[in-house]
Amino acid sequence: MGFDGKKLIQTIILNEEKTGELYTSLAEKMTDKKAKNLFTKLASDEFKHKDIYTKLLENLPGEGIVELDEDELKYTESLIENNIFDASGIKKRFVKEDAMILAEKIERDAILFVGQLKTLYPELAKDELAIITREEKKHLQFVLDKKFNATVGLIGL
Repeated sequence: MGFDGKKLIQTIILNEEKTGELYTSLAEKMTDKKAKNLFTKLASDEFKHKDIYTKLLENLPGEGIVELDEDELKYTESLIENNIFDASGIKKRFVKEDAMILAEKIERDAILFVGQLKTLYPELAKDELAIITREEKKHLQFVLDKKFNATVGLIGL
């Protein structure tokens, strides 16, 4: 089945932009200097990723159309349809205390998105996608470490 891969990259671009905006907003709200610096760095990386994906969108082979089997098609469409920024109520219910939970979800999604992009276009911008993958994994590790340290502090270890 033919799938327009531009849809996936457009979703990724939107997510990178919204993630950068969210992290910028979180950085402004943080009183802890380390947390502020963390979210500022994450925001900068996300905006850089957005620019890379925007350039990739212009260079898709075959005008972006790829042949997928039914399972791969359903998986890809599910990623697009269930991305966190399609959840319209996210900003209404979001509180600062949810920052790390939200950041973890966003970073896990980013890793899934880039992995699926590599599956659809194995020869597309290998070096750039490898860099983004490493950075998204570092972002996730930062967030997980922060969450772990906060949990350890709460339970008094």
